[in-house]
Amino acid sequence: MRSRSRLWFGSAMALISAMAFALNVACGPLIYAGGGNIHAINYLRPVAFLACVVIWMMLARRSFRLPSMQLSGAVALGGILCIEFYAVFSAVKFMPVGLAILVMYTYPLVVSLIEGFTGRSRLSVWLIVGLLVSFAGLALALGTPEADVAWQGIALAFVAMLGMCGLVMISERTMDGYDRSVVMFYTMATASVVMAAMYLTGIDPVWPQTLGGLTALAVTTMAYIVATFFLFISISMIGPVRFAVIDNTAPVWAALFGVLLLGESLEPIQWLGIAMVVGGVVAVQFLHGSPPEHAVEPPSQDAIDYRY
Repeated sequence: MRSRSRLWFGSAMALISAMAFALNVACGPLIYAGGGNIHAINYLRPVAFLACVVIWMMLARRSFRLPSMQLSGAVALGGILCIEFYAVFSAVKFMPVGLAILVMYTYPLVVSLIEGFTGRSRLSVWLIVGLLVSFAGLALALGTPEADVAWQGIALAFVAMLGMCGLVMISERTMDGYDRSVVMFYTMATASVVMAAMYLTGIDPVWPQTLGGLTALAVTTMAYIVATFFLFISISMIGPVRFAVIDNTAPVWAALFGVLLLGESLEPIQWLGIAMVVGGVVAVQFLHGSPPEHAVEPPSQDAIDYRY
């Protein structure tokens, strides 16, 4: 019963993460319209997240110590975050946004296959069917137009997809048995250092000049913090496969936020696609069964001091 409650709580965290990430993406056009650029967004987000983690750790009197293996994983996660930050936003310069997101969100299927073939997750028929239904629905929901696509765009979107695979898989292994806040501290510290180094090399962030742009920048920063924080919590509770399946709804939420915030509209075929994505995720939750034992086992007494 406790494992089942942990499963559903972790799944709820994954859904909130997907929704917050979608809100973060939807705010992008408002920031650009206000005069800001992608460098301002990518510089502020990890720095703000790092500040929140430091404040939390100081108030909770958490230790900053982390074994060398976990420290290496946290630093790697920071580098992967930076790569994923820029790869997808660079890809849209060479291909339609919908197609770039579609390529990126093949990552749940890739993660599921890798985890299944390595024996870390059960590779069931329902999992594969649910993923394929969700992916087909995602293609309909995004309404990707036919267009000439440069190879650079495909390559960059593929890099973003690999970045997401690495993020969800390495984070689970890095956090296993250790305080998530310490892992997040070193991850965001690494990302902040990389972004600061880019700033020092002449890649300047351009801040929004309008109230609407500044508001959107504040919202996207908070949404990013929530999305990433819940990502780490969810993966540690339900594992990378189930998280990836639920995170597959993020583009759908992005489309819905586009309707609410940007005045975009959705065709009936896109609403059908949204229903397919949601249906695929729900099917996996109910029919795939419990996640592997290592993803849902409650912490032992010896590990209590290292977990939230």
